[in-house]
This record gives sequence, C-alpha cells and structure tokens, in this order.
Amino acid sequence: MKKKYEKVVASRKEKVFYNLQELAKEYEKLLNKKFCYIFQEKKIIEFKFKRENFYHLLGFHKLGDVSVVKMIEKSQMKKEDFYLYVLNGAITLDTTDTNLVTDTNIVSISETEMQSVLGEIKANRFAHFSEQNVLDLLSSDPVIDFEKSECDTLIDADKIFFKFNQKKRRNLDLFIGYNKKKCEHFVSTFFLEVEEDKFLQTKNGDFQPTLNILSRCIINTQNNKVENFEIRWENVRREFIHEKFFHAQDRLKTWINSNHIEVNFVKQEIVEQQKIIVQYTKQIENLNNKKQILELIQQSNKEETKETAVLELMDLDFDLEDEVQVAPYLNMDIRDIKAELQKFTNKLMAVQNKMKKYIQYLPDLMALEIKEVIYLYQIYFPSLDMDPIIIRKMLDDKIVYGNCLAPVEFEKMYLTYQYNILQQEVAATTEQATTDHPSSDQD
Repeated sequence: MKKKYEKVVASRKEKVFYNLQELAKEYEKLLNKKFCYIFQEKKIIEFKFKRENFYHLLGFHKLGDVSVVKMIEKSQMKKEDFYLYVLNGAITLDTTDTNLVTDTNIVSISETEMQSVLGEIKANRFAHFSEQNVLDLLSSDPVIDFEKSECDTLIDADKIFFKFNQKKRRNLDLFIGYNKKKCEHFVSTFFLEVEEDKFLQTKNGDFQPTLNILSRCIINTQNNKVENFEIRWENVRREFIHEKFFHAQDRLKTWINSNHIEVNFVKQEIVEQQKIIVQYTKQIENLNNKKQILELIQQSNKEETKETAVLELMDLDFDLEDEVQVAPYLNMDIRDIKAELQKFTNKLMAVQNKMKKYIQYLPDLMALEIKEVIYLYQIYFPSLDMDPIIIRKMLDDKIVYGNCLAPVEFEKMYLTYQYNILQQEVAATTEQATTDHPSSDQD
C-alpha cells in the first residue's frame, strides 16, 4: 500500500518539460496561410498567423518581469524578432542569449517571479498548442460571434473558435480580433478555458450568439494557391429555413436521415423503392393465390360447395388429385397466410406513401439545391449572372456537391457548361433552319 502511494505521489510530482523552439516550429507551419471564412448571413472574415502574433498567442506578455518581455513592452524588441529568436534557439525557457539583452541581470522565462502565471501558461497554452490542434479548432462549428461587453474579459476578440476538450471538460479557444483602423481581422490569443463555457456565456447567464460556417478556404500566400476548400452545405441550406421550399428538407428527413438531402440521392431512392414495390406486389399476389387455393380446398371438402371449388381450382391450374401439388398446402394455416398478407400489404402501403412524398417534394428540393449553390458561389462571383438551368445540369451531373469545387474551379466549370449549352442551342437552331428551308439543287 505504501509503495502504491509513493508511486502516485511521484507521478504527481513529475514535471512536464516544454521546448519553446518546438512550439515555434509548430507555429511556423501556420505561417504563409490565409484563412478565409464565410459564415451564415454572408458574414466574411479573413486572417493570417503572423510572426508577431506568437508572443501574445502563447501568453508571454503576462510575464512582466522577464527581461525580453520588458524589452518588448518598452518597444526595444519587436514581437516578430522575439518569435525568430525562439525559433532559432536564442531564447528558451531557461536561457536568453546575452547579446539580445542590455540588462546585466537577465531574467529568463523560467526564472520569473510569477511562477503561478507561468504554470497556468504551460498548462493551458503550451500543453495544447500544436498545428493540428489549431487546425482542428479552425474547423470547429459553430463559432462564437463574440461581444466583449457581454463578457467579463479584457481580451480583444470579434470571433472565437472553440472546441470542447473531453479530458479537461473545458473549451479550447482561439480568439480572432478585429482592427477597425486597418479593417482587418487578426489572431489574438489561444488557451484552454479555466472556467467551463467562460466565453460562451454572457454576464447575465445568457449565451453569446454563434455563427455556422458556410465555407472555409485556406490559401497559401506564397503562391496564392488554394490548399484546402470546403463547403458546409447543410449550413448553407439552413440559410433558407424560412423559405417555402425548405419544407422539402424537413419532410423528407422523416425517411432520409441527413441534414442535407440531395436530389440525386432521392432519385436513386425512388428507383430502389420501385424495385421494392415490385417485390412486395409479387409477394402479395403469391400470398393471395395461396389464400384463395386454401379457401377453395376447404370448400371442396363440403358437398354443397365442392363442385364450384373444384372448377375454380382448375381455373387456377390446381389439381386436387395431384398429391405433389397438394402436399405443401396440407400443413398451411390460412390464419398465418392472412397475417403474412396483412404484413406485406402494410409494407407496400408504407413504401407507396414514401414514394408519393418523394415525388411530391422533389421539385421543391431541386429548387432548394439551385438556390443554395447560387447563394454560396455568388458571394465569390457577385457579377456572374448564374443561370438556374446550368446550375441544375451541373447538379444532375454530380459536379458540385461531390467535388466541393473551389471558387475558381466552379467558375471554370460553370463557363464550360454555359459554352456547351450555347453550342447545343446554336446547333439545334441551325438544324431547324435547315429543316424549314431545305436547299434545292439547281440545274
């Protein structure tokens, strides 16, 4: 028991050592990327991770007695340079290159008198910071549309990306601020909340408004190429929740468990349901036939109905004298046949009702798809007058949803479809003109 206790105590005393240079290398992976978001109601933000953001993001500004921190706060060292010094190993937790500091008594980060603050920074920032954790945060949905005045905080933020940490039972947050003078968003800070839902709740106990992500684009700023592009079509669709044709999504969800039901899937379902209807119809016909034969066999055992029963059985190509033909019916219970018949009749009615609803709501669903595609891509191309017929053709050909086309790719595909349709119309007009006015050979 004593040894077990000693092991527990020892494990609790184990220190976690953090390498600032490794944290800087993780941060480096986020540089040269521009993150572009379209939220619900067409709210747009763009931001980049800059070298100077590293200092505040990981909480170094809180250690006011550290030599390099004092220099930064006095504008004697740039935040960008601080990051580069950490990246090349000139500044670590335990050491600071003497050439960087004019003070004779250099206070390193680990030597700060604010050990409790440093401990909190380590536990709530260093321990959770990595490129992957940040990217996961930047993919989380929804995002807090943050109102600073409604929350007891000094953090300058406009949006908060948050994700619940199962182990710690608190949210991991990435704060995005907004510079009104420059009219641009910036990366503010990052940490694991000390209190649960600290920034999701307001001072009076209400909740901050949240925004769903409609689309996200990550652009490499060095070559201006799209590294990642995604559209949350289920969120785009909810932009039309108050429109009449949105009821197609709600009604069809009774049978199709999806927040974004696609026309092509419903059409496929209709084909499959038609096959099931054929199967059930055949099964019902077969059971009705068995039921009729059993009833006639019972009637043939009665003198007053025997003759009529035998004749009707003959019409059904059933011979009472044929033992092989009769044998399967000897152990049949007509009650079981009736129960089975009722079961398949109910199944058939359910499938037919489903089919009826599929067909009923398909036109509205088709209109809904066209609306949401135009709605999203029109943000990227406000001057492009999109033709619903072309969009419908692209949807039918499974061009849009499956491939999640980046804006440039979408425009290229749209113009290709537009050109092809125009060519087809020209060809059809020419053919019609030739038919109406056939040329005649002149002698």
